[in-house]
Amino acid sequence: ISPETKAIVNRFLSLSAALPAFSGNLIENSDKIPIVTASSEKYFGLLISNIFLTSTSFQNSKFIVYDIGLSISQINILKSFDQDKVEYRKFDFEMLPVELRFYKNMSWKIYIMMDILSSYGNLIWIDSSVSLISGDGQGIKNIIRQVLLQNGTAVENSCFSFVSGPSQIDANTLINPAVKRFFPLDSQKLSTIFGGQSHSFLATNFDLNCRNNLWIPLLICSLTPECMDPSGHATRNCLDAARES
Repeated sequence: ISPETKAIVNRFLSLSAALPAFSGNLIENSDKIPIVTASSEKYFGLLISNIFLTSTSFQNSKFIVYDIGLSISQINILKSFDQDKVEYRKFDFEMLPVELRFYKNMSWKIYIMMDILSSYGNLIWIDSSVSLISGDGQGIKNIIRQVLLQNGTAVENSCFSFVSGPSQIDANTLINPAVKRFFPLDSQKLSTIFGGQSHSFLATNFDLNCRNNLWIPLLICSLTPECMDPSGHATRNCLDAARES
């Protein structure tokens, strides 16, 4: 890997090592899990609408919104919010290799994920076109119960799960073969797993096994054109591979 990629990975490892050990108390501390999203100018209307819809059920949660191409007026709107509740961040595409500075191949999304996971230890991602609504007001607690608990017992290596999103394409068809060598994927199982388009997911970074076998390979892949975009056509095979793994 390049020296630039190595430096980014080492920073991720250094910050991650300072995170507290997984203690199974995420439900009690669920309000501290940030809800993270990103938007360009085209999707700003959906973004604002879905932040407000989601906040009705997740009233104590912090939103972190990354700017990946907003207009000045849109930026000003986000900056006018209480930054302790809705924090505006500008994403710097220059952090990515030149070949990967495209919306569609999703390198920016992975970089944002890793940035949040290394500092907060967990996140709920929502695409700008997605809102999360919990009818009983339990919000994130319900998501954690569904994703991280089995019969009330914490599952330490449950570090990723979809929260919502359509299932459309089987993973074996979705993922370019050139990408599979970067991840420990079972091709037979991929045929029974499906991925979609707009979605939300819960991710955690407390488990060393997940960190070594998912997040680090994903971060390296997101900074490597041969893995992130093997076809050279701004595809998004790396993110799909990581989601299915």
